[in-house]
Amino acid sequence: KDSDSQPAMSVGGFKRGLRKALLRVQAKYLESGVNQGAAVVKRDSFLRKSSTTLEEGYLPKTQIGSGSFGAVSLCVHTLTNELRAVKSLPKDSSGEVAREFEVLALLDHPHIVR
Repeated sequence: KDSDSQPAMSVGGFKRGLRKALLRVQAKYLESGVNQGAAVVKRDSFLRKSSTTLEEGYLPKTQIGSGSFGAVSLCVHTLTNELRAVKSLPKDSSGEVAREFEVLALLDHPHIVR
């Protein structure tokens, strides 16, 4: 029993519940692959996309670095008051800046907002 006086779940009940949960996750996030039923994880299922603009979501505090491609600023998230580093890149069509965007687009992390 836990602190709320709910009966403890049996091992068998836990296994059945876990299996059901995993099957729901599989149905939601996986699609059939082309290699004999192989599963392919949909990348967009795990990316967080913000519904606000950068300017609406973050208040800049100070610039903490700069380089040939842009600048990094310390910002405060307007909803949570958490500090974040925000990298700003110019909208430029040069190959080096385009490559920087490609590298940043490959980064998958819960703290990276696109």
